[in-house]
Amino acid sequence: MDNTTRNKLLVRVALISTAVVFVFIIYSLARGTGKGTVIFNVVPSEVLVSIDGGGSKKIKQAGSIKLSPGNHTLNISQKNFSEKEVRVIVSKGKKQTVDAALSPLTSEANSKITGIDRIRGEGIAGARMSDDVAAIDRNFPLTKVLPINRLLFTIYPGKSAVSPNDSTKVAIYISSNSARARQDALQTIRDKGYDPSDYEIIFEDNTD
Repeated sequence: MDNTTRNKLLVRVALISTAVVFVFIIYSLARGTGKGTVIFNVVPSEVLVSIDGGGSKKIKQAGSIKLSPGNHTLNISQKNFSEKEVRVIVSKGKKQTVDAALSPLTSEANSKITGIDRIRGEGIAGARMSDDVAAIDRNFPLTKVLPINRLLFTIYPGKSAVSPNDSTKVAIYISSNSARARQDALQTIRDKGYDPSDYEIIFEDNTD
């Protein structure tokens, strides 16, 4: 093969490659425009969003995701906050906003909500957020001194298993590595001036 033939072949290959890349770009853009956009107005300012039961991804305030047209179920959560399930109908090329003000389940979580977050939250949920926090403080005063971290156990508040959809209810989780450590944790609660029988106690194994 002489140089002229070789050069013509290289030019032809380059043109074909360029055409393939161009077609791929056009195809990708076309697929993108076929989706709809969901924008999140959320409190707290960073949440976890699970789409149709899949894995969770972090979404910040005013963040957005693109979804294929159709019905989708979004589960919005954050540690020590209530959860919210939202169903959306996504249309091609359209934008929509999902409002979700998660209620803090503990005083510690409440302290992480900024002033701006609180204003937005009140706008989304009315007075419910403040009422929920007040109810937790009033009905579950132990949460004010949690979490408690010890060498063999950790005591912390979390979502109630008895009333998972009630943002005014919490459970007390005890993470420990032995039955003796569990008893020590319960005694620690008593030493703080609280009766464990007044609370929903959930034991978790900790083998770390």
